[in-house]
Amino acid sequence: HLSADVYGWANLSGNMKLRVCLFFPMETWARLSDLVRRTDRVISKWLYLGGVKAFLDGSLGSNSAMFYEPYADDPENYGLQVTDLQSLTNMTALCDKSGLQVAIHAIGDRANDLILDMYESVASANGERDRRFRIEHAQHLAPGSAARFGKQGVVASVQQRNWGR
Repeated sequence: HLSADVYGWANLSGNMKLRVCLFFPMETWARLSDLVRRTDRVISKWLYLGGVKAFLDGSLGSNSAMFYEPYADDPENYGLQVTDLQSLTNMTALCDKSGLQVAIHAIGDRANDLILDMYESVASANGERDRRFRIEHAQHLAPGSAARFGKQGVVASVQQRNWGR
């Protein structure tokens, strides 16, 4: 519940000094859906429910980002899919249908392509709108994937310190 966190406290006490767009873990959607319906995502003039975030793969440091090719130091390891793709697709479709922005963590080239495919499918099923799907990190891309971001209108939310590594 929003009043239990620092943003809720600041909002209720009148101490908010800036507008905040909140993103929640996608798996909390069942608890958020009623709030989204009741408020149309606007909690107050200071607080806005912007979207949800999920994860598809792991990280480079733990050799768990999903790649088409195996890790050089671990030839049997192609990375780790941390969320079931069908469940992720279903939740993405529901969240998108409710107007929430969806941001999914993907570092490896295979993970990025799977998310691009999924976003394309969800957008086709849910119809045209300004949805601004995001891929968090989008760190390693297969040839041709960068063009797909542009064609599909997907935001590559890259972190400058990791870009090109």
